[in-house]
Amino acid sequence: MARLQQPAAHFKQPKEVLRALLLTLNQGLKFERAALYLINPRHRQLKTAFSFGFPDQHPITRFSFDYHIASILKQLSEQPKVVCIRPEHRQKVLRFLPENYQQWTPVNGFLLLSVFSGSQPVAIIHVDDGMGGNSISDAQHKATIQLAHLTTKALTLLQKATAEMK
Repeated sequence: MARLQQPAAHFKQPKEVLRALLLTLNQGLKFERAALYLINPRHRQLKTAFSFGFPDQHPITRFSFDYHIASILKQLSEQPKVVCIRPEHRQKVLRFLPENYQQWTPVNGFLLLSVFSGSQPVAIIHVDDGMGGNSISDAQHKATIQLAHLTTKALTLLQKATAEMK
C-alpha cells in the first residue's frame, strides 16, 4: 500500500499501478482470488484482463459484459466505489449482477471495486476468498476502500504527470 501513496516515485505506466493493487489485495489483504476487468467506456464494455486464484477454465477468466444494462457493474463504471457483498444480503444483491456472474459468486461473500484515472473508469476488480473461504472481514473491507482510493489517486497523478511531459 505504501507504493500507492507515492505513485510518482514508483510507477511509469497504469498497468504497474494495477499490478501493485492486485499484489496488495493478494499478499497484503490475503484474498485468495481476484479478477481485473478493464473498462472500455466508449463501447460500454468490460472484459477480464487478468485473474489469479481461479482455475484456467473458470468462466470469470473470460468474462465480458456490456454494461449499458442496469447493474452493480454499471454503477461501478460510473464512479469509484467499493461494494461489499456479505452472506446475509448476498441473495438480494445477486439480482443486480449478470445472471451468469451470479453462479460464480461464493456464498461467503466478495468485494467489487472500481478504480478511475481522473473522471475516466479504468477497471473493476472482483476479490474473494474462494468458494470455501472466509467471509469478508470489516478490516478487509475498510482496507479495500482505502486501497481503491489510493489506486484512483495514483492513476490520476500518473495521468497528469504523463500529460505534463507531452
